[in-house]
Amino acid sequence: MSLTELITTIVQDPLFKVKAAGKALLNQNDGYHILMAIHEHGEQAVQIEMAKQIAAREKMSFTEAARKASYYIEYAVMASNGDGYGKTTRNELNSKG
Repeated sequence: MSLTELITTIVQDPLFKVKAAGKALLNQNDGYHILMAIHEHGEQAVQIEMAKQIAAREKMSFTEAARKASYYIEYAVMASNGDGYGKTTRNELNSKG
């Protein structure tokens, strides 16, 4: 599913609230594995391995993939510390109406 299709589904699906809970668990599961990989192998090894996987899956250069891996790793660490942007962003938008 493309990003555009996913966003369209999120916006238009009346049952998305229920589905979002399940999707959040998948997100947390991936974050758990990122954090455990950092614990077991170190940040640099995780970044390099993740960049290799991203480059192969998304057919992009290693440099582009390394930048993307950095974002994934940084966000997983931030969110695990309670510093993610999701809740604050949603709350701000909800307060505007």
